[in-house]
Amino acid sequence: MKKILFITSVLIMSVNSFADETTCENTKHPLDELRYMDEKELNWNYCVAKKFGAAYLKFVQLGDYSRLDAVGVCTKVQKLTLKVLKKEYGAETPDCEALYPDFMGD
Repeated sequence: MKKILFITSVLIMSVNSFADETTCENTKHPLDELRYMDEKELNWNYCVAKKFGAAYLKFVQLGDYSRLDAVGVCTKVQKLTLKVLKKEYGAETPDCEALYPDFMGD
């Protein structure tokens, strides 16, 4: 019985982990949705993708190659968000450490 509970909990955690990684912590949005975000929302989206992309990259560098796809997703989110920021608002790359010091410092 304990083995069944353990296996079930591992499977549930794996599914939850997979869901977050494939969306880069829910920052992956379609282009049309990004275009309707304001500059502040886009900055936040970019910075969250940057932070989690860096975290996933650390896992990969430690040998956890299962997170490699997550690094790619977060990189794509950053690039697309930055393109929308530049095109819609004429903004440059957000300074995440200055905008969200508490979040980026963790």
